Amino acid sequence: MKLVLSLLSLLLFIVVISCSKTSSSTEPTTPSQSNTALTIAGFAPASATAGMEVTINGTGFGTDINAVAVTFGSASGIKPKSVSATQIVVIVPASAKTGKIGVSINNGTVVYSNDIFTLTEDPNAYTVKTVGITRIRYVMTDNKLTLAELFGGGNKVIIKAGNDYSMEFVNAKNTVPDVDQYPDAFPNAFYNSPNAVIDNANPPDTNGVVIKLKGFKKSITGYDQLNLVMCYDKKLSADYNFIMITHFGPLLDRPQYNDSFFRQLFSTKVNVTHVELAPPQSLGPYIIRDMIVPGAVLILDSTLDHTIRIDASEIYYFQTRFNLDPRGKIDVGGQIKTELVNAEKGTISFPFPSFIKFSNIKKGGFGQIVEPADTIDKVFIRMTGFSPAICGFNQLRLFPTDDGSYGAGSMGYYNDLPASIMTLPFIQRTYKTDNLNCIELVIR
Repeated sequence: MKLVLSLLSLLLFIVVISCSKTSSSTEPTTPSQSNTALTIAGFAPASATAGMEVTINGTGFGTDINAVAVTFGSASGIKPKSVSATQIVVIVPASAKTGKIGVSINNGTVVYSNDIFTLTEDPNAYTVKTVGITRIRYVMTDNKLTLAELFGGGNKVIIKAGNDYSMEFVNAKNTVPDVDQYPDAFPNAFYNSPNAVIDNANPPDTNGVVIKLKGFKKSITGYDQLNLVMCYDKKLSADYNFIMITHFGPLLDRPQYNDSFFRQLFSTKVNVTHVELAPPQSLGPYIIRDMIVPGAVLILDSTLDHTIRIDASEIYYFQTRFNLDPRGKIDVGGQIKTELVNAEKGTISFPFPSFIKFSNIKKGGFGQIVEPADTIDKVFIRMTGFSPAICGFNQLRLFPTDDGSYGAGSMGYYNDLPASIMTLPFIQRTYKTDNLNCIELVIR
């Protein structure tokens, strides 16, 4: 009997050992380590905002959440919320970009979806748009801002005194006044501004001088805040960015026009009356530059049939001269065409010999800017043919203005012409040219 029990015990021991060996030699295979091919069959929804969930369907995902990484466009390494062998749930991160969705296991090869995921903007999110500018022209009365034009690169913003928007001037430092003989003209440069080509597809960084405008209605503009970054512009005669002052009221001492002064002046409540933003450079934006000038003077040839020279200038921030004679010309992109616009909408007077003045010129002198409505009814000279790569604009529009001084706003001729010949058809014909060379062009 003892022998039988011993044999049974031995047999049981052998069976247990055998089962133990069989069990230890057959390890379970986890789905994340399976040989199932990694594929993405699709995802939903097709578009989402940051913070929303996206479900990715496919195969070969496994169950190890730490082994899975998801890619949204160029944003990679995103960890999912949950994982199964055939489904991944992931929250769209703030870094996500529009593009194909990708999945990788254990840092392996990324497998991408066939369809494009579109990152949409949260309609409730606060949106800031940033663009570059190169110039500010402003008017102040008793050291308070009343009017300003901020522009450059095809971008243009007009602000006036008011309370609908808030404006802040930040990062202003190293202001260098460059005061000339005219006491009301103070070009100022901010040397900490970025040296960048203005392209609204690639906004400049905001480490330099920035004018922040807040109070926009996103449902209308697409943004709540507009950042205007002062950028270097080395085109034409400008070596750096300019802030031009047209000053009414007591002047400060020159050293007082510094960074603290500008921060205080431009940190206030205002009204934004006009915003014009250029399309990306890849689309070849057509850029128009508007200038206010005291007038223009032509020289005609001996037959009085052809214009051989046009001069127009505002002495301390704008000078230009165009000749038929190519000697001494500067390259602005080609020959310049000119024409007189809206001349027929006004009447002509003759302030003195060989000069005329239109009734529909801008009035008020140089403490103003060109408003969008001025192009409809105010007389101006249109000049085309400029290269934006050289000049920063394609078209130049010169608006004569009358500040009340003698001869201001007049347009005339160096030739000795009787009033009888200076009819509207004659004036329009002589101001229309198509082959002038630029001899001088200085714009601050």
